[in-house]
Amino acid sequence: MSYKEIEDRQNNAREYYKENKHIWIHSAEKNKKRYNTDSSYREHRLAIQKKSYYKNHEKSLANRRTYAKQTNSSLKMYGLSIEQYNALLNKQNGVCAICSRECKVQSKRFKEGKSNRPLIIDHCHKTNKIRGLLCSNCNIMIGMAEDNINLLQKAIDYLK
Repeated sequence: MSYKEIEDRQNNAREYYKENKHIWIHSAEKNKKRYNTDSSYREHRLAIQKKSYYKNHEKSLANRRTYAKQTNSSLKMYGLSIEQYNALLNKQNGVCAICSRECKVQSKRFKEGKSNRPLIIDHCHKTNKIRGLLCSNCNIMIGMAEDNINLLQKAIDYLK
């Protein structure tokens, strides 16, 4: 399938959704109301969720283990020990070096609050020198700007 065909299918799907948005919203509201009022429907939905949980539980655990391995490997990649990482974290008072916010979970899969995920190690891609610890949003922002100070300054000027 060519890029043009994929783009056409996506555009058609967007148009269909826009034209029929009221159906989707009405259906979701109807299901929510049914879930809250009909106990047999609620039990049915909970049974499906439980079945899905047990079906995917091992996969979920494997994903968490993989994330833990990636975190440890990133420490090794930059030659940091856990103690050095924690010292850097304490130096930043446990917050992102750019936005000064605690690392909060953005995903809907987790409850809002402090994340168990560590702040990301930011480094200069030319010298590989560690600059600090960033939350994922700030790390993505810097990465999308490709560490280009002029581009970031243009963005600041634009926002003013």
